[in-house]
Amino acid sequence: MTEQKEFAPQSEAAGVRTVLLAGSSVEERLLTYLKSLPERKLTEEAVSIAAQEVWHRLRHLLMSVVPPNARPTDDGGLRMSWTNNGRYLEIEIAVSAATFEWFYRDTKAQVSDGGENVPMAEIPASLLDRLRELS
Repeated sequence: MTEQKEFAPQSEAAGVRTVLLAGSSVEERLLTYLKSLPERKLTEEAVSIAAQEVWHRLRHLLMSVVPPNARPTDDGGLRMSWTNNGRYLEIEIAVSAATFEWFYRDTKAQVSDGGENVPMAEIPASLLDRLRELS
C-alpha cells in the first residue's frame, strides 16, 4: 500500500485539505485534488471538470505557469489563485461551470485587471499576460 500525505497545492487554504499520494508532482497533486472535490461534496462534477480544463489550457499556453492554490468557493464554484512578489491573480469558476471570472492586482504598481463572464472555452490574452508576470 502506498503511503499517503495531506496536501494543498501551494498552501493549505481555509482548512480545506485532501489526501494525496506522496511523491507525486505538484501538478499531479493539483489534478488529484480537483478530481476529488465532487466525491467530497465540495463542488459539482462540472465545476471540477471545468477547473481541470482551464488548468490544462493554461499549462498548454504557458508552460512556465506553476500550479495554483485551489479551493472551493462558498457558493460551490472553485477559485484558483497565484501570488508572487506583490502580484495576485485569481480565476473563479462559476457554479454553472459555463463561465469564469478573473482578477489581477499588482500592489507595487497599483495596477488591476480582470474579466467577468468569460466563456470556459476562452483564455483571454490579457489573462495570459498577467499570469506570465507571476511565473
